[in-house]
Amino acid sequence: MPPSDGGSMVQELLDLFTEGAPKAHFRNQELEKRPEKLAFAAHALKSMSVHLGARRLSALAEQLEHAGRTGNLAGVPELLRDLDVAYTRTRVRLLAYSEEYPNAPASNS
Repeated sequence: MPPSDGGSMVQELLDLFTEGAPKAHFRNQELEKRPEKLAFAAHALKSMSVHLGARRLSALAEQLEHAGRTGNLAGVPELLRDLDVAYTRTRVRLLAYSEEYPNAPASNS
């Protein structure tokens, strides 16, 4: 089903990702002290990124989710830095795809 505003499905997915991805939460130092919030935010990002095929971003979010659920936060600062890089790369690739295929049809599945 095409987006209601007539834009492409790709653009709608990009907008949802860039506006809805909980990236800002990962810059909050409190996450390192609140494992349950880390797990929740990481789970949301993992779900969004896996649907876009952003495997690296999804894998990092999964590791952060696991760290939050287990309370083992030793590697979290490094994972957060890697996540920031992966998020930026994913966003750049999605923007490039959106520009290359501005009217990409929606999937019929």
